[in-house]
Amino acid sequence: MVYSTDPDYEYDTGAEPEPETLAPAQQELRVWLDRKQRGGKTVTLVRGFAGRADDLAELARMLKQKCGVGGTAKEGEIGIQGAQAVFSLIGRIQEETHRFAITFNRESHGKSVKGSALDSIPGVGEARRTALLKRFKSLKAIKEASLEELQAVVPKNAAAAVYQWAHSAQDD
Repeated sequence: MVYSTDPDYEYDTGAEPEPETLAPAQQELRVWLDRKQRGGKTVTLVRGFAGRADDLAELARMLKQKCGVGGTAKEGEIGIQGAQAVFSLIGRIQEETHRFAITFNRESHGKSVKGSALDSIPGVGEARRTALLKRFKSLKAIKEASLEELQAVVPKNAAAAVYQWAHSAQDD
């Protein structure tokens, strides 16, 4: 027992403090198969965990529960018995990760795709929009076109709608 009257005195136990557990996204875990010194049985090892021993034990408990097998957790390593169950879990994780990445990619690209300003004009669909852009080359040229020039490309009712849209947009 050590006693000191110094209020700033800190007792050094000589033990190193446990490292903080990194967030799951920052962990660099590696999965290994091992048969050495195990009587020919295959054990799956999860190595590279950075953090407290309690968190390692909790991760091991969760993995063993998901795989429905036994195992151990010590010295920054998790040993799980039964390779087939572990590979099944890893396969499900890979599939879920792939699904998440594809969904994210589709959502992020879907937001960047924009339609043409011509899409808002009644009577102008994809074919008429394509015909107008092929003939006039740009929205600016379509807006500057006369009613007769527009009627040469699309039917009268569609040409009138485009002409009205072009001139109402210019008045704004």
